[in-house]
Amino acid sequence: MWLICPIAGVGKRLQPFTYSKPKAFLKIAGKRLIDHILLKLKRTFQQGTNICFIVGYKKRQISEYLIQNYSDYFNLNFIEQKPLGYTAETPYFSGLGDAVLLSRKFAENDDCFIFFSDRLPMEDYTSIALNFHQQECDGIFNVKRVKNPEFYGVIVLDNDEKYLTRIVEKPKTFISDYAVSGAYLFGKKIMPRLFELLEEQSNIPLENGQEHQITPVLEQLIKEGVKFTINEIVDQDRHGHNQKL
Repeated sequence: MWLICPIAGVGKRLQPFTYSKPKAFLKIAGKRLIDHILLKLKRTFQQGTNICFIVGYKKRQISEYLIQNYSDYFNLNFIEQKPLGYTAETPYFSGLGDAVLLSRKFAENDDCFIFFSDRLPMEDYTSIALNFHQQECDGIFNVKRVKNPEFYGVIVLDNDEKYLTRIVEKPKTFISDYAVSGAYLFGKKIMPRLFELLEEQSNIPLENGQEHQITPVLEQLIKEGVKFTINEIVDQDRHGHNQKL
């Protein structure tokens, strides 16, 4: 299995904190966000697991830190996402879909776990990995229920609440409160088609700050009959009971 982490973005909404560091290096509870994520990955995936980081903004700072702190456990790989241009010396990029496409040479014929560097998981990733292997599906999404789904990519399930029928980025009207939460696991059977669709999308010209996202590609896979299911994130309250977020 390949782990893929798009980490090229600038994090404009977090400026001025990201002027000198990438958003994944911001500290929460005394640790960098990326440290929280990678420590949880170590609890789920065995030593020697392959990770590909798609770097861009602050690429040297990111790669040097990760090599120094995690090369003893993971097999680290880095690919640069080139910026489309610059605004006041700040780079801007063509989007998450194009970032994932860059990992094609590694992950096209293998299971692939994609995780985001700006989403702090409330639990480790063991449950999504177990659910993927235990269920009859082509891929699985981490999701959680949210109060403001208009700010997220959200999914709609079929009548049996098992497989996805739609995925919509930041819906203007309510369709679901299940928000995608920073991680996908895809089986190797669908990876060639996923990369094929990402490549087709990458050839579409971008205008006025648009980006090539991964959501339209996943929506197309659903239309083609790919079976995606969910891993719903739960949290524990202070009494130790499971509590849905």
